[in-house]
Amino acid sequence: VPPATPTATPKAATAAAASAAAAAQGGTAPAKKKFNPFGPGRRAAASRKTRLREPVEIAASKDAVLDVIANLKALENQAGSTGVDPKKQETEFLARRLSESVARGQLSKSRAVAAAKWVDKEIRKLIKFIKECGQLDTATGKWSVKFGPLFSHTENSMEALSGTLKAARKHGVVQYESEMLMQRYHDNEVITLLKDEIPDSTIDTYTYASVQCVGTTDSTKP
Repeated sequence: VPPATPTATPKAATAAAASAAAAAQGGTAPAKKKFNPFGPGRRAAASRKTRLREPVEIAASKDAVLDVIANLKALENQAGSTGVDPKKQETEFLARRLSESVARGQLSKSRAVAAAKWVDKEIRKLIKFIKECGQLDTATGKWSVKFGPLFSHTENSMEALSGTLKAARKHGVVQYESEMLMQRYHDNEVITLLKDEIPDSTIDTYTYASVQCVGTTDSTKP
């Protein structure tokens, strides 16, 4: 029995027919198209992959601030269970920068970044409000405002005015005398603006204490 003749695939048959037609007309068969790894399709795919690899911008987040405060409480509770003096440990944790807990694997870096950006946002709001309701001393070039008018101006705009002032003072943005400002008791306390703007922070900028001050709704009423 003679061996079966192999059947050409449709693609091969089409190529053979094209070659035969070109030969009958005295021409040459069309050249096979070469694969171009840098063609438009490949460039578009590479561009999409590059965009996917680009870091996502982390936005300021009040939820992240609350997460950092919860993380602080968890660290304090964990330390308390080991018999360490709670007051001493609380002081140490409050003075700790967010970057240290990130390095220890105790706090998510993305949450630390988002919390730091929230503190930046609130301090920048404070600077803006002081200029809106304060007065400019032309001799010194500095803005100042009394706490009472500032409280009234920001009552519906800032959840933690007193805490934000405290954090801003720690970072050299404002200056005033009292430790904690309260409505009525400190209405005539003068707050002086020392910086018109602040740079973007990093996770090494703020401590747990600063985040807690800005993130905790304080009672500035007597």
